[in-house]
Amino acid sequence: MMQYMVKDVLKVPALKSAALLSGKEGIYNEVTDIIVMEAHDIERWLKPGQLVLSSLFSLKESTRQEYADFVAEMKKRGASGLIIKMGRFVDAIPAGLIEGCADHDLPLIQINETVPYSSIILEVMQNLINQKADMLDVYQNVHHEFKTLAMREPESKDVLDVLKKIIGRDVSLYDDVRQCIATTERGALDVEVRDARELFREQYMHYEYFRELIVDGGVMQSRLVCKIPGMDGSPQYLAIREVETFVEMIDFMAIENAASTLQFEGIKQVALSREKESHMNDIVDHIINGKYKDIEELNENALLLKLSLDKKYRVVTWQHFEGKVSSGNRSFQEHTAYMGCTNGIIDSIKSVWPRNAYRIFSNRLTFIVEDNFTTDQAFRDYVEETLTKVFKEHNRGNIVLRVGISDQGNLSDIPRLAAQPLRVVQISDMIHQPSFVVLYKDLGIYRILIELSKENDLNDYVSDIVKTLYEHDPDYFETVRVFLDTNQNYKQTADILFVHPKTVRYRIEKIKELTKLDFDNPEEMLQIMIGIRIFQLLGHSKTTV
Repeated sequence: MMQYMVKDVLKVPALKSAALLSGKEGIYNEVTDIIVMEAHDIERWLKPGQLVLSSLFSLKESTRQEYADFVAEMKKRGASGLIIKMGRFVDAIPAGLIEGCADHDLPLIQINETVPYSSIILEVMQNLINQKADMLDVYQNVHHEFKTLAMREPESKDVLDVLKKIIGRDVSLYDDVRQCIATTERGALDVEVRDARELFREQYMHYEYFRELIVDGGVMQSRLVCKIPGMDGSPQYLAIREVETFVEMIDFMAIENAASTLQFEGIKQVALSREKESHMNDIVDHIINGKYKDIEELNENALLLKLSLDKKYRVVTWQHFEGKVSSGNRSFQEHTAYMGCTNGIIDSIKSVWPRNAYRIFSNRLTFIVEDNFTTDQAFRDYVEETLTKVFKEHNRGNIVLRVGISDQGNLSDIPRLAAQPLRVVQISDMIHQPSFVVLYKDLGIYRILIELSKENDLNDYVSDIVKTLYEHDPDYFETVRVFLDTNQNYKQTADILFVHPKTVRYRIEKIKELTKLDFDNPEEMLQIMIGIRIFQLLGHSKTTV
């Protein structure tokens, strides 16, 4: 963390007479260990951060290029520097060694033969041990600060205050769209990000970091940003001001602890929110399905949802589904995209209707909405106006969006009303209305058929002619359906079916021959239209959802 560097090694008493000959740019290389090397096969034993002591015994006969290659290999292996002892096997530092160290910014330090290796090793290792002890103290103090803080169930601002106290820098926390959640800064945060570069992940970095170049009040600055993953997929960003100097390595210990604390608190809040949502879902489910013993229990549930037995309500169901891809045939990517759309729709609707009781299903939301309007149409207009923004935001691709509205009733009527909007959205593609919002009462004949189906088999109400048409040729069935829907207009029927008007005339003549239908008989046509609607309702039509 707080690095021990070559420049620090040069300050030990044993090296007071040493000379730095080459590679001066490398004095900031980190030193983690010091070893003696008298063999040239460094690829077998050299580790990153090691400072090498040598008399060049195994390299004394090397050529200039071999020395240069040796230094290149040391640099590749992560050596921090090279200390050469003079007078024992070499009287002068080889030129290839000097040039190689200069090329690779590897410090080349010369000592005379009177300096024992043991003195250098002892003093350097003592400093490394002291540094590790200091680091342990810092770690314990930082860990204690954040552990104590975590036990108090802190807010985000509390975590930032502790971090600022430790590292002495202003810090801010942003959400996934870079809106400030909390900050230790007093003034307004109005910065412009000019550039951002990801930092190489060091061993002690458990989070993703990048450094931003920002402009604040006309002054160019930098700030370190730590990306904190969220349980719900939305990250947060911890930004640390770097007004005059970069954040020091030792400060990453506190930053990592702060990020962990914020992440844990975020996970806890998401978990609590989901638990609360699940509990509310259960309560709404009890009301929708009539799972209560008596009116007193209904009233208790209503109070939890801020509903009243004395007011009028409607059940509103928003459903979204993929128009072309069934759930069983989705690829993993398609399913992920669909669930992302689902979560986005849920969040959008909850943002415009935050106080209404709702029940979340996999592809729909069911709301219990208070109705203070005097007419059905007024309430429908209110729902459409409220949800139009959400509709426009998510009405794209293959996603089909529908909203169904029940009749009005008391809270005790909800179990009866709950099925109405669901039926609306389930058969909405059969209803030729421009709005994505449909009242149950606007189902027309379908409403009668739905009520009829509760106690009767609708197949009994389908004439044999309709069944014959469908079984003989589904295209004949569709032609009759559209032909009757367009008041027997050949051109409109052809346009809807994407065929030539002559094709429609040909099909109608064939249908007359097959079924003996009299298209001039209103009573007979009404029976056929009702039979077709029932067939659609039972799932025997191309237009069925």
